[in-house]
Amino acid sequence: MNEPWWERPVCILCDYGLVILALMVVLGVGLWRLSMPEPLGPPVLPTVSPTLVSTLPTLSTPVVEEPTQTSVASTNPAPTITPTAQKPEFILVFIPVRWQSSMSKFREEARKQADLFITESQMDLYFEIKVAILDEGLSRADLSNSDLELDVEEYGIINFPGDRYIGITDGDLVLNGNSTIAGWTTFNGAGIIAESGSIVITAHELGHTFGLCDEYSYPIWLEQDAFSPNGCPNPYPASCPKDQDEFVHCNGEPTTDGRNSIMGPAGMPGEYGYNDSCKDHLLKKFLLLSGQGLE
Repeated sequence: MNEPWWERPVCILCDYGLVILALMVVLGVGLWRLSMPEPLGPPVLPTVSPTLVSTLPTLSTPVVEEPTQTSVASTNPAPTITPTAQKPEFILVFIPVRWQSSMSKFREEARKQADLFITESQMDLYFEIKVAILDEGLSRADLSNSDLELDVEEYGIINFPGDRYIGITDGDLVLNGNSTIAGWTTFNGAGIIAESGSIVITAHELGHTFGLCDEYSYPIWLEQDAFSPNGCPNPYPASCPKDQDEFVHCNGEPTTDGRNSIMGPAGMPGEYGYNDSCKDHLLKKFLLLSGQGLE
């Protein structure tokens, strides 16, 4: 009897179907692998140059010093502080501004001005004070720019953050056409500009940043007294004339040992110090700023 044409293939599939299926699977896998690309390693990210936050020059490593001059604080112990409380750090940053002399001269000038302020204010009773003296600064500054102290502050914030920024120049500062001005600051601000040559200028301007007023001119004192939330903490000396122009008419209230007032004019013969009113205010201010007044 003749078999139908389709019966033999069906029988072959019945007998060898699993073998044929296995061969087809192996062949299919091989063809799939050949069609796949080579495996990738870890992705390589493109190199990206960092974006500069400013066009200011990069600073070299600054000189960070501890106060070297013996201060009043070294002979008068600080008030007792609870064992868990430590004196916070306070950083004074000195920045050269249009400085023409050697950097060793700049460091010497900065050191002297810092020492006078630390010694006379007794700030080290309440803070661990660090003095940072930068080797580079505002080399092209305009010494007649009335906002120069703000430029000094901005430069310091960007390049070496601290608490006060002191720009010092060996050039001639001119404020509003007045070349007799030796320094200025923003009242209760953080940046100051000062000329070199008189160690009292930085201490005077730093006094303003903590709320002290000028003692050499009654109209200027009155203006600052009106600006201060609680008035000037250091009174205008009773012995001084109350002339109504802004020229120097008073040497300031001297210290109890007869030294010139730091908040008076610069350039007087003899030594300088903070008088009793100024020192009392500074110590109260430092007590609050350091957090120790909250104990």
